[in-house]
Amino acid sequence: METSQHRWRDSASDWIDRYAETGSVREASGREPLTAGQHILHLLLTVLTAGLWAPVWIFRAAQGNRPR
Repeated sequence: METSQHRWRDSASDWIDRYAETGSVREASGREPLTAGQHILHLLLTVLTAGLWAPVWIFRAAQGNRPR
């Protein structure tokens, strides 16, 4: 039986291999980075909420946008 930690390690290893081959996070993840406008919006929300929005911003930046 495969554990979730083992699956996560395998998927992370696959992602690292794709990144090493392509040299691009965009190509390795299959997602587009956030736009400048999206970063500005997240910055404003982070400032207005005294930093409470920062984890959401980090998560969104790490996930990126779906490809078109």
